[in-house]
Amino acid sequence: MAKENGKVAGTIGLMNKGNGLCILKKFFVYEPYRGKPHNLGQQLYGVFLEFAKLHGFSRI
Repeated sequence: MAKENGKVAGTIGLMNKGNGLCILKKFFVYEPYRGKPHNLGQQLYGVFLEFAKLHGFSRI
């Protein structure tokens, strides 16, 4: 979850389905944080991919 001034700006979630499979869930970014200069969606997705790799998921 990403926050600014205590308010949610965007979030992304991962659900473990077992056997190396995970599902991307609850991915949203409020409009003011989409695209430049924030690129919050790209940042959240990057964190999601790093987390999935670190925890051994091979399929999304």
